[in-house]
Amino acid sequence: MSLFGNITVPEEPAKTTNWPVVKEDSSGEETVDKTTGEIKVNPPVVPNKEQSPLDMLIDKFIVPGDTAKLAPLKMLIYSDPGIGKTSFLGGIPGNLIVDTEKGRITIDELKRYNPDKVGENVQVYPYKSFEGLEFLVDALQSSDDPRLNAFTTVSIDTLNGLHKRGLAQITEREFERNPTNPERRFTAVVDDHAENNERIRRLVQSITDLDDRNIIFTAHVKRVEPKNGPDKIYPDFSERLANTIAAMVDIVGYMHIKEIEGVPTRVLQLEPVSTSEVNLIAKNRLKKLPAQIIEPTWEKIWK
Repeated sequence: MSLFGNITVPEEPAKTTNWPVVKEDSSGEETVDKTTGEIKVNPPVVPNKEQSPLDMLIDKFIVPGDTAKLAPLKMLIYSDPGIGKTSFLGGIPGNLIVDTEKGRITIDELKRYNPDKVGENVQVYPYKSFEGLEFLVDALQSSDDPRLNAFTTVSIDTLNGLHKRGLAQITEREFERNPTNPERRFTAVVDDHAENNERIRRLVQSITDLDDRNIIFTAHVKRVEPKNGPDKIYPDFSERLANTIAAMVDIVGYMHIKEIEGVPTRVLQLEPVSTSEVNLIAKNRLKKLPAQIIEPTWEKIWK
């Protein structure tokens, strides 16, 4: 009953219709519109459910036939300072460069005076801390933000800058724990080096786990001249860490200047050298590439 003021108005009896009893919302079956009496056939309903882990695996990594996805490239380039590592990175389209050694000026100068040598959408991210870089890597791994998805390559320029800053963080932490020893702030002990090397190894591993992006690391070169045996040339870390990082990537290239027909020329060495005079670390999983690339560019490597 409905009440309006002091007046009681009887409710109108509900109208009933003896429609055929049909199960509502049944996929592919008949239903009846209760207003018009029209009989309709519902289309099959596809359940709206989250993808299973297997579906996600197949969609992301496994594509049958000729449409199989090409794996992005993982690469390490090492050289003396000033040979052209940062300029090489600047020519890669969609490259997010993590700058650990204040090398941004090289990219800015290229953009201003040689814009034809800079790839589209090349940006520089200034490194501040391990924690900030770890946050960036997590965001690249999990975020759907189109601003991050625009980057198809992530570069660390250089790993040595990252390594040195990481070691400085550790010695600073140890000094804060024991401020009575001021020398501890600037002196690294064996355990500090071991901790820093492992932290670098784990960070490199997490970056190479960005499966949908090209990854490029740069590093300085280290030369060791043993009393007995050939000289050794490898990325400027402990020999063990250098070999560990090399195992994580597809290409390890040694960039240097070589005179060709009397002209100083930039060369990227992709094949290892092992002679009685020198052992040089290099690696190349792309068999289409030559042992050396003259004046290397991204297009010459990743066509």
